[in-house]
Amino acid sequence: MIFTLSIGNSTINMGCFEDDRNIFTASISTFRKLTSYEYANSISQILKLHNISNCKIEGAIISSVVPVLTNTLKETLEFLFSCKVLVLSSGIKTGLNIRYKNSRELGSDFVCNAVATLSKYKTPCVIFSLGTVTTACVIDENGVLLGTSIMAGLQMSLDALCTNTARLPEIGIEKPTELIGQSTIDAMSSGLIYGTASMLDGMVDKYSKLFSQELNVVVTGRYTKYVLPYCERKYIYDENLNLRGLNLIYKKNQKHR
Repeated sequence: MIFTLSIGNSTINMGCFEDDRNIFTASISTFRKLTSYEYANSISQILKLHNISNCKIEGAIISSVVPVLTNTLKETLEFLFSCKVLVLSSGIKTGLNIRYKNSRELGSDFVCNAVATLSKYKTPCVIFSLGTVTTACVIDENGVLLGTSIMAGLQMSLDALCTNTARLPEIGIEKPTELIGQSTIDAMSSGLIYGTASMLDGMVDKYSKLFSQELNVVVTGRYTKYVLPYCERKYIYDENLNLRGLNLIYKKNQKHR
C-alpha cells in the first residue's frame, strides 16, 4: 500500500493506494509551525479511522508547494512507516515532456495533475485546479505540457474583497441564489461564483483557439463543487487527481530502481 501526501498552502491532502485503487482520501489544515510529531499524531488518527495499520504502508511519496513543511512531513512519514519517502523534485522521474522556460519553477501540483490526466484522459486538454489559487495547465495533443496560468483563488479573492473595502461584510463561500444579487451578500456571492465560472469558460475559449480540435477540460480542487454547476461548458471533475498522480509517479520510480 502506497501513502501519498500533497502539501498545499491551505490543506494537506493524503490518501492510500493499493495498485491503482484509491483506499481513502482525507485532508487536514496546513499549519507551518507544527512539529513532525504533531503531524504524526493527526495522520495516525486518520489511518485509524480508516482501519489502516502503519505496517501495511510499503512506501510513501510527497509533493509540496510549501517548502518550509517538506522536511517536516518527510520526517513524519519516515517515523510513522519506517520506509523510504520520495519527495517529488527535479530528480524524480515523471515521464512528462515539459515545455517551460525553467522546469524547476513548475510547481509539483502541476506535475502530479498532468501525470494523472495523461494516464486517463484524451489530449489536448486543460487542467484547472481550484484551491488557494486557481491554476490552469495546458497540454497539447502530443502530451507536451505547454505552460500554465495562475489566478487568485476563491477564498483569496473573497478575503481581498472584504479586507480592502469599508462596507462589504465578511461572508463565507456559498452558492449564489441568483445571478443578479438583490442584497450585498447575494451580490458578492454572485460575483465570486459566477465570475469564477465565467473566467474558466473564458480561459477555455482562449485556449481552444490554439488548437484545431476540441479540448478536454479536467477540473479538480477543494472549491470545484461551488463553481462547476455554474459553468457553461461541460467539464470533467476528478476529485483525487493530484494524489492519483503521486501514486503513478511513485510506481514509475520503482520501475527505474
